[in-house]
Order: sequence, then structure tokens, then C-alpha cells
Amino acid sequence: MNSVVDASFGGETLKRDSVKTVIFASMIGTAIEFLISMLMEPLLLLIFRRSSFLKLHRQLLLF
Repeated sequence: MNSVVDASFGGETLKRDSVKTVIFASMIGTAIEFLISMLMEPLLLLIFRRSSFLKLHRQLLLF
């Protein structure tokens, strides 16, 4: 007898191994998304700081 069905996603029944694979893949995806967000925030802040600094510098040069 096949392994017992544990969960159903969108009407499709998944076996126990498939459920473990889906959970593992979602955990990896969440970790990658977290790392990307941690890296992007300082980069965006740096870009915005530089652009605002350049605008301020241009305004000072106009005087």
C-alpha cells in the first residue's frame, strides 16, 4: 500500500515525501528572500543617500 496522503494543495493530493519537499523548498525560498532583502536595503539606502547628496551638491554649486 502506498504512503498515506497527508495534505492537499489546490485539489491535488500529495504524498508524504512530496509534502516534505514542498515544505523544504518553501523554507529555502524564504531564506533566500530574507537574504536578498537584507542585502538590498543598505544598497538602496546608499543609492538614495548618494543621489540626495548629489542634488544638494548641485544646489550649493548654483549659489
